[in-house]
Amino acid sequence: MRRILATITVLLGFAPFLGAQRMLSLQECLDLCEERNPYVGNAKLDIEASKAMRSEALWAYFPEVNIVGMGYGSQNPLLKILPSDLLGTSDIAVELSNRYLDFAYQNGLKTGYRSFQKGYLSGVTAIQPIYAGGRIVNGNRMAAVGVEAAELQADLKLRDTKEQIEGKYWLVVSLQEKFKTLQKAETVLDSLLSFAVTAKEAGLIPASDVSRIKLKRSELAAGKVQLRGGLKLAKMDLFNAIGLQYNYLELGDYVLSEEIGNCTGTDGLTGEETGIPVEARLLDIQQEAKKLEKKMSVGELLPQVGVGVSYGYSNLQGKSVGEMNGVGFVSVKIPITGIGKAVVRARRMDYEIQKVSNERAYLNEQLQLQQRQLFLAVEVASGKVDVSLEALAAAEEETRRCLADYEAGRATVAELLQVELNARTASEKYIDDCIEYRKAVNAYRSRYCN
Repeated sequence: MRRILATITVLLGFAPFLGAQRMLSLQECLDLCEERNPYVGNAKLDIEASKAMRSEALWAYFPEVNIVGMGYGSQNPLLKILPSDLLGTSDIAVELSNRYLDFAYQNGLKTGYRSFQKGYLSGVTAIQPIYAGGRIVNGNRMAAVGVEAAELQADLKLRDTKEQIEGKYWLVVSLQEKFKTLQKAETVLDSLLSFAVTAKEAGLIPASDVSRIKLKRSELAAGKVQLRGGLKLAKMDLFNAIGLQYNYLELGDYVLSEEIGNCTGTDGLTGEETGIPVEARLLDIQQEAKKLEKKMSVGELLPQVGVGVSYGYSNLQGKSVGEMNGVGFVSVKIPITGIGKAVVRARRMDYEIQKVSNERAYLNEQLQLQQRQLFLAVEVASGKVDVSLEALAAAEEETRRCLADYEAGRATVAELLQVELNARTASEKYIDDCIEYRKAVNAYRSRYCN
């Protein structure tokens, strides 16, 4: 009944603007966050980039095809063969060489062979890797692992961002509830002020009582102004986070529709939920990636085999007309001195893998501890809600009793205002504890109830 009366009071206060109000549910805000939050969007782009990298890695299975072209020119021929190069340097060879040169000069013959002074070539080359130390296969596996890791990172970013959005949402809800509390207190003070004015005119109470009530009412009005400003700021923070366009002058038209609701118990949670958090799956991915990294690193020092063909047009000797030609070839690379290095590198990478494994085991234990801590936070928050709810009920009962005593002349206005302040403080404490409970439940559910 108390909640219904408070809701009616707020609606009456907002009655002139009801037509322009826009209600926002928590789910609407979360949907907008997933669609418009820049960090969530960037995480989705990281997934697309990882998929593109996986597609890029697939091309390593296909031949590498290139169009090549080259031309050259030299001051002197790159190849020059004279008679002395063929005959040697013996006396008879020198004599024979001189006679040939004399004869060649007299009859217009060439005195040697000169070539490769200018030339060019162009063509297409295709090289198909047969074996590259396992780097092609493992590189594609690494790319696939990268896609999975990016998807998990996106899930993690979405989960954390949604937690932040829920925190911002419940902050606005709590401020709305506190605003209702101030309105209720203001209504009580208005009634009390009306009674006090009548009693003063009848000579039943001193004028100072009326002044005290008016002063307290002014303090409440100032508190409402400050709370209204905080509410606007909290709304702007929430709307910026979810990418909702808004007009500053219309911020008051937005009302969050969720209520605090029932905040007792553990909301059906047992603390033994078996959902696997994203962090645990990322640890598994990290270990698998480290093993693939070892294979690729060692593969750089393993034998490599490839076959290729080249076909094109060439004129390397500077002839008047070139010719088309094709060449097939096999490339084999066996790094003899790299064998020992590969063994040592494999041992070093094993140490790195062991380090990752040790860290993974430790962090998994930490994640189990985190589950206990988060569930404990739910239990503690639930207990605090129960205590603050009892305190609120007691404060409201004390307010009703003190108000009756004041009207009967058995309590002073100072006592009544203090009791009213205690009730308002208890109400705000209950709201804060309920918000803390909601956030604790959400933090646990988002990790272990998937």
